[in-house]
Amino acid sequence: MATQAYIGTMKKSANGGYAVHTLQLGIDGYPEYAGDILTRYYNAKDVNNLLAVGDIRELFSSPAKTIKTQNRYYNDAKRHYFNSDIQFCQLFQTSTAEYAYLFNLDEQRWYYLSHHTSLQPL
Repeated sequence: MATQAYIGTMKKSANGGYAVHTLQLGIDGYPEYAGDILTRYYNAKDVNNLLAVGDIRELFSSPAKTIKTQNRYYNDAKRHYFNSDIQFCQLFQTSTAEYAYLFNLDEQRWYYLSHHTSLQPL
């Protein structure tokens, strides 16, 4: 069974919360793989490039390879925008994704969330 995850960005918004922009990762979304790759190889620019493409099947250590490979699998890739972190958390709690990885654009730092943990540094 595939371990799905959300990958995205979060940025403080005027309402005091965070605006969240995500895509869905289809497989290998567990922290020991996706979390490790994201913290080692993906910065704000790389994440924004991924978000421009939309949902991806798998994540590689090379951001360019991830983007190139994704185009073979998804013709209808989606991007998900949330005006508040509360909206995103509501979706996440009812989704099949087990993890969420969010790059905080204000802090330039990765965070993660699971169905069993609150948002914490990765």
